[in-house]
Amino acid sequence: IELWLMVLFLFAIYLIVIVSRKYKKNESFKYEQETLELDRKLFNKIRNELVTNKSVEYFRSNRFSSGRFEDNKLDFIYETMESSRNPDFEFFHPELEIVKKELISSLKKFDESTLNNIFSAKPIGWLAIPKDWDEERYFAAVEVIRKGEDEICKKYDSFIKTGRRILKI
Repeated sequence: IELWLMVLFLFAIYLIVIVSRKYKKNESFKYEQETLELDRKLFNKIRNELVTNKSVEYFRSNRFSSGRFEDNKLDFIYETMESSRNPDFEFFHPELEIVKKELISSLKKFDESTLNNIFSAKPIGWLAIPKDWDEERYFAAVEVIRKGEDEICKKYDSFIKTGRRILKI
């Protein structure tokens, strides 16, 4: 047997073992009634109180990157990040925990991207990307914000679909 065939064979076995362990880990989780109810409660809190469909609609319509908006439209991001620091803000199901962390990470990235790209606008209480910036800087800011908007929508949809599938809500 040639050496390259042996190396290829061992690598294939290694990949199969890794993939099967990951698959078994996700499949082996079984809810108890109490943990199922706690996960449902947290899921409903996130989707009904923190990151609601209404708040995500602003991201879907690119309102943050395309014009001015009321500064309170970002409040849910701060509330979600604050809640995520609470030790009770964790799912028992590992797959749900992963998609929740991805959603929160996308919110954090968006928040960071707004720091240098969105500023106060008139009237008081409104924010926008400054229109008086040179064209290159303005469109670069629009692109960064738009990418963040798209990422949040993608992660939100994944969170909702995964939660509904796992929790049977």
